[in-house]
Amino acid sequence: MENDGKVETIERFADRLAGYKISKGAIRLPKEVPLDADLIQEIVRYNLEKNRQVR
Repeated sequence: MENDGKVETIERFADRLAGYKISKGAIRLPKEVPLDADLIQEIVRYNLEKNRQVR
């Protein structure tokens, strides 16, 4: 069930993650590409909100 949430997050941000390598529940951030801090913050906030709703 935990992995389903990861997949849901990846699907939600799929258009903005198009340039990244994605595996089962993981987003690979290559060191040679500058981090998109806004995207990372949005993903973290989205997951925090999902976790709050579960509890």
